[in-house]
Amino acid sequence: MIIVEDFVREHPAMAAIAARVSTGEAIDFPGETAFFEAIVKSGLAQHAVNAALRRMSEDEDFQLGNFILAGSVQVWPFVVTPLFSISIVIRDPSMDETRVETGAPRTFRLQPYASHTYMHVLQGTRAVLNHYRVLETGADPSLAACGQTPLVSGTSVLVPACTHAVSFDTQDVLITMDITGPVTSATMPMFDSETLSLCGYISTDPTASRLELFTYTLAEFRRAESFDPVARLTDHRDHYVRWNATRHLLRIDARRARAYVEKALGDTHGEVREAAQSTMNRFFS
Repeated sequence: MIIVEDFVREHPAMAAIAARVSTGEAIDFPGETAFFEAIVKSGLAQHAVNAALRRMSEDEDFQLGNFILAGSVQVWPFVVTPLFSISIVIRDPSMDETRVETGAPRTFRLQPYASHTYMHVLQGTRAVLNHYRVLETGADPSLAACGQTPLVSGTSVLVPACTHAVSFDTQDVLITMDITGPVTSATMPMFDSETLSLCGYISTDPTASRLELFTYTLAEFRRAESFDPVARLTDHRDHYVRWNATRHLLRIDARRARAYVEKALGDTHGEVREAAQSTMNRFFS
């Protein structure tokens, strides 16, 4: 099944995409750059933007599906298939500067890509892609810088899943077309952008990530009535959700939360048990 706006489906490149998807064979990202380059050269991204603009000008109630806004990054996945998705990604550095001016820190979290990603610059001038490699040499993973790629219009870069992270230095708006494969790992480590040291893990499951956001928000309120809704998530199927719910309970009511930390000592997942034991040693010993 291919999810695509009807005005994108009419583009000639969609026939080749449908043919590739119909094989059912997983995409070999390093070995299929010619396929990706053909999509780029077909003008599919530019066609999608022009057609979307035309549709919106004709129908003021028309809304793009799956449009995502996250900080300074705007993402429109305009082709979604079982094997890969194709998105237009817009990065606006002015939005980051506005956040810094209002007191937000310049540091941020770096994490490896959870999916193989082929990135093609549609529009860019003063931009640099910083590359990092994940090292597994110690007890905890770490990150090491391993080069830079100047990003100008026409540049293409393949970012491997799990083993590499990237960050962007942009002075002007950067527009890319990203072809992204399926998620390859349930969790990803996060690293501090300045020290490159490990600072936690994040789930790659969108549902788990959204649940973590909401439990975090309820913990920020620190209201007693928030305790029970968060506590129910300590039995969630995803271990990432279970532990985040447990640790957020500590911020709402540490006395009541102790029973849930003790319950986590017997969790089916080793990482939850380890986190619970560390929490017991630090706060309840």
